[in-house]
Amino acid sequence: MNYQKHHDLLIKKRGKEEKPSDGGYYERHHILPRSLGGDDSDDNLIYLTGREHLIVHWLLYKIHGIGPMADAFYAMCMDKYGNRYKPVSRAIEAAMRAKTDAHSNRWLNGEIDLSKYTSDLANYSGLQSHSQSKEYRERVSGLTSPVSKFLFDFYNEKGEIVHEGTYATFAKEFNFKYGPVYQSFKHKGFYKEWSVGNKRSNPYRTEAPLIDMFDAKTGELVLAKFKAHEQREYLKDTYGIFPTKVSSILKGKQRQTKGYTFRKSV
Repeated sequence: MNYQKHHDLLIKKRGKEEKPSDGGYYERHHILPRSLGGDDSDDNLIYLTGREHLIVHWLLYKIHGIGPMADAFYAMCMDKYGNRYKPVSRAIEAAMRAKTDAHSNRWLNGEIDLSKYTSDLANYSGLQSHSQSKEYRERVSGLTSPVSKFLFDFYNEKGEIVHEGTYATFAKEFNFKYGPVYQSFKHKGFYKEWSVGNKRSNPYRTEAPLIDMFDAKTGELVLAKFKAHEQREYLKDTYGIFPTKVSSILKGKQRQTKGYTFRKSV
């Protein structure tokens, strides 16, 4: 394709010396770009619509290749104020490729000083090595660290601690999928025959609240001051109530289940 011919025809047929008064959006364009020796005289300036202006710079990039024209083409497509013509995705892709090629060419020609970036990279590597040090890991993983709120004790059916860590480390040790383990412990408080607790001295963790169970109709106290996860099997076998229902009532999502309601103990 003869890009120069299309460029010249567009400038000749669509360029206007005076800004049209039809209320449309127009931009001023240098016929000979300033980076190529053009000036700001009236003879070198015309008015084009936003779309025409973009096409002209696209053609100039095709004519002159990577360099200042690539930067100008990229600037036309990446208008940060959002008040210019919005190009199609194909034009944006071409502009980004042009800008990348221009930077690569400058780097190969030695026009870009990499000393600053090299020092920044060295500083980043130092920070990264610090985060991987033993002292840093001990500081962020201690019980007084905010990270410790993700640490739990995991119990078997006999109440013995079988694992200390996070949901992820528990799943990895017993070769379970993390998703079901997380969802079950998070929303039910147990997974198969294992349960989770927080008996460590941890300022970022709270003990499960004591709750009371009442008859929803009469308001009679049925069971007093117990923890839902500790009485899980009893509630399930005796009343057919699951811990998830107890949690929903305490959060106010529902009023009762199986004729019973629950409230935190005073």
